[in-house]
Amino acid sequence: MPQAGIAWTKKIYGFLVTVISAADYTTLVFKGCADQRFQDPSGIYAQNLKNLSDSLVSQSSQKIYFTATSGDGQNAIMGLYQCRGDLSNDLCHACVTKVPDLIDKLCGKVVAARVQLSGCYLKYEVAGFKQVSETELLYKVCGSTKASGTGFEGEERCSFRNHGGWCKKW
Repeated sequence: MPQAGIAWTKKIYGFLVTVISAADYTTLVFKGCADQRFQDPSGIYAQNLKNLSDSLVSQSSQKIYFTATSGDGQNAIMGLYQCRGDLSNDLCHACVTKVPDLIDKLCGKVVAARVQLSGCYLKYEVAGFKQVSETELLYKVCGSTKASGTGFEGEERCSFRNHGGWCKKW
């Protein structure tokens, strides 16, 4: 059994899978920031965003998933968070608590943002502003080198073709 905080890798069905322990829940996995910034002379969006963030952070000590809206009409901001299922409420809260400041540092005051840490995901958007479809695949390319060879692609094609079934080795 791995020690807490240490990632380990295992080969399953031809894929290398990295397992991250519950102790590692605040590593940045993905960030997505809208290009559009708040045009907020009255400060209503800033206040609604603060209220939304406070609500999401508060709920994260009790639930691993929560959605909320702050404000009304075109000034409304909708948001949600979700924590990994293996995290306790305390760890979920600790993870979600980090995200609002991280969004501010990474994105600034934008009308929509998404941040995924290894333990939790949080997003918000101003009413009527859609970043991407809820079901659209998001990914991050890490590092400057690219894997080569046919191992992954072959396994990927086999997996999709067989819907996760066993693949014959040629």
